[in-house]
Amino acid sequence: MVRELETQIDRRISIYAQDPAFTDFDKFFLKHLNITVIQHPSAQHNHVDYKTLVYAPTAPYTLQAEFMP
Repeated sequence: MVRELETQIDRRISIYAQDPAFTDFDKFFLKHLNITVIQHPSAQHNHVDYKTLVYAPTAPYTLQAEFMP
């Protein structure tokens, strides 16, 4: 879906993933998909702004609230 959108807007979209439970294999697999794994807490402070879509369906509400204005 992201790659299709990139074609439509003619712009690269950076994808980041962050989860303290990622295994080495998870990180390897995500890298293979061109997804950059970032470590907490840099996820929120360095990669999230008003143009960011945060998908965190299982995150606790208190954590989700940190990403909302």
